[in-house]
Amino acid sequence: TGLQGITGSTGSQGIQGIQGRQGTQGRQGIQGIRGDIGSGYSPVTTKTSAYTVAEINLNGLIEASGTFNITLPSSGISNGYQTSVINVGTGVISIAAGSGATVYATDGSLAIRDRYGVASVFHKSSGLWYAFGNLK
Repeated sequence: TGLQGITGSTGSQGIQGIQGRQGTQGRQGIQGIRGDIGSGYSPVTTKTSAYTVAEINLNGLIEASGTFNITLPSSGISNGYQTSVINVGTGVISIAAGSGATVYATDGSLAIRDRYGVASVFHKSSGLWYAFGNLK
């Protein structure tokens, strides 16, 4: 065998081919954890006299002790709002409709049944509320 010759120069690059089709979209990832609600929010509010629910009570618990009404307003509360009221005393805690509001409950019962009875309220829309739970 003889000696190998010198290598020649490299040729020019060819043209780029056409782009392929896009693949299918992947599955959506899992939802992240819920962030803080924000300052001023307290999941438990303690009341010993008449009280009108407020946005701050959203998804929280109102601890009531005494004999008085928890009032549901006709405005100022977002649709889908829900909160619960527990009677932690021996008095009578009642759910009441504020001016222009309507509250629907089984048999029209709006007093929380005895100590440690719990009632929840749900604001459907435009001052229309549902009350349910330990009501008499």
